[in-house]
Amino acid sequence: MLAGEIKSAVGDGVKTGIIVAEKLLTSIHQSTKGNQPEKHIVDSVRNALDIAIENLITRSDKIFTPHQLIGAATTAAKDPIIGNRVVEALNKVQDKELIFVFEHADPVSKLEISDKHEFDFGYISQSFATDLETDFCILENCCILLYLHKISAMRDILPFLESAAKQQRPILIIAEDIEGEALDTIKVNTQRGTIQCCAIRIPSLRTSNRDATMEKIEDFAALTKSTIFSSETSRTPNNWQESDFGLAEKVIISRNTTQIIGKAGLEADISLRIRRIRQELNSGVSEGRRHYLKSRLASLLGKAAFIKIGSSSNFISREEIYQTFSALSAITKLIEEGWVVGGGKTFLEISEHLNKVKPSSLKQALGFNAVIDGLRQPYATLTMNGQEDNASYSQNLIENNIIDSVKILRRVLELVRDHVCIILETEKWEISPRTVRNWSDADDYFNS
Repeated sequence: MLAGEIKSAVGDGVKTGIIVAEKLLTSIHQSTKGNQPEKHIVDSVRNALDIAIENLITRSDKIFTPHQLIGAATTAAKDPIIGNRVVEALNKVQDKELIFVFEHADPVSKLEISDKHEFDFGYISQSFATDLETDFCILENCCILLYLHKISAMRDILPFLESAAKQQRPILIIAEDIEGEALDTIKVNTQRGTIQCCAIRIPSLRTSNRDATMEKIEDFAALTKSTIFSSETSRTPNNWQESDFGLAEKVIISRNTTQIIGKAGLEADISLRIRRIRQELNSGVSEGRRHYLKSRLASLLGKAAFIKIGSSSNFISREEIYQTFSALSAITKLIEEGWVVGGGKTFLEISEHLNKVKPSSLKQALGFNAVIDGLRQPYATLTMNGQEDNASYSQNLIENNIIDSVKILRRVLELVRDHVCIILETEKWEISPRTVRNWSDADDYFNS
């Protein structure tokens, strides 16, 4: 149970938690000669682990060198190329929520950085493309109309086209649908050069995804300072004025995407939407909802890192995706709560602190001594496995930048405390005759 909860909570530190807990329980079992420990012993164990957690937090260092981050990512991914790629992505966008990992068709994995406000809707027809080589429609210093109704008659949009022409500016029209006379007239006049226009259709406004689509359009409106004409806003063309147009220095539209360069929206409005998205991301949401919120966040902030995984087989690509997420998780946890020296060294130092503050009463000290034994065990196990003396092993930890996430170690100790105290409070319990002596044994323990 302990192993499963650690795995679920932080994804790492399982072996450390098992070794600490088993050594702690063994020590209690030996001290009480297998009898049910008295309540004051359980309270002493809980108190000692609380002090250990507090001491761990005080040791946290939140200043990182690039080498430390790359080392942590490489260790988690078990691949230096993946580790470097993940750290580079995080350095570029400064936010884990702006990193997207997915498979792509090319055989080689790569990192791409976007610095544009991008949305996943594109033009209705290729006839709107202004660059025939790239099939992009590029509108500079343009007006933007968010008209979330069906447009079929030219009279529905004539006032908007006349206003844009009067200002001698191109116009981008985003609608639920554009068809018939209106679409044909816009296409013909655009090709003739009478007006410079591009039309985007958003059919998902008529589906069950309407709410999610509306949120994205509202993000677009906030970035461009556009008024939304829709049934929800009760705004109609009858009370339209030129200030309802959105603005952008440049808009680049392809078949599937729209990119904004040079937003005109108010920073306060944009920041409010970003803050709300972050609050929902931190509240615990499904993976599908998380991906959707991350894409909105990237669009509003105008930056994103895309780690595209390519390989010769599905198995290899899935493995690399897992390694990439492991590296990203590792360095994210480091950044959130800081780091301490790894390899069991910090737990050893915390045990020395506990030894100094433990109660003078032998009965009260029994729980502290058991926790001290548990915290010393990971370091003892690693030095025994590596067949190194303490001085050499400690020096290697420092020289090789072996570090642990405070967030992971804190959560491990909290779960060890909770599970151990429940076990000690149970009327009948016993220690397995098998003792974890090295990391491979801990793997067997976890998988058994």
